[in-house]
Amino acid sequence: MIHPEKKSHSKEGKVVILTPKNGAVIKTRRVKVKFDISKKGTRGDHLHIYLNGRCLNMVRGNISYSVGGLKPGKNRIDLRLVDKNHIEYGPRDSVEIKVMKGHSKGMPHKH
Repeated sequence: MIHPEKKSHSKEGKVVILTPKNGAVIKTRRVKVKFDISKKGTRGDHLHIYLNGRCLNMVRGNISYSVGGLKPGKNRIDLRLVDKNHIEYGPRDSVEIKVMKGHSKGMPHKH
């Protein structure tokens, strides 16, 4: 069970979203989020991934996660470092991206 309301104030560890960059404009309703959690500290165990305030999943050991369900307009993606009891204790990063209206639901095509 995920407990976003349980928080303490320790700042141990660090979460960095590498891509997409804050303010990015994309043409699809899915985006691959790449991140660095190499500095989890002694308390950090895994990440909770949020889209527009709703927890999507928890991630252990990955360096990326595909976020779907983006809506046209502004979307906020948050990554929060949590301990083994799912307590969010401070380290986090977020980006706000804009999805262009009227585009596909899939991943962007590589040219």
